[in-house]
Amino acid sequence: MPPYRATSTVVALETSEVLLIEAGALRDLLRDDEALALTLYPRLLESVSRRLTATRTQLLDLYARDREYEPW
Repeated sequence: MPPYRATSTVVALETSEVLLIEAGALRDLLRDDEALALTLYPRLLESVSRRLTATRTQLLDLYARDREYEPW
């Protein structure tokens, strides 16, 4: 998403193979190749959904702990 800045990092816990695709080239491929986009987007959205669910759970846990210390 614009402004196309990295927002996360990754650390491999074991030996891994990595595929590096230049971001601009990937955006061009997805725009020009409908079959590729139809294959990649559902996987990407599944990943985003898992991350949002995990973030929501963390926030619920964070605020639930705050309530335990409230005097009422």
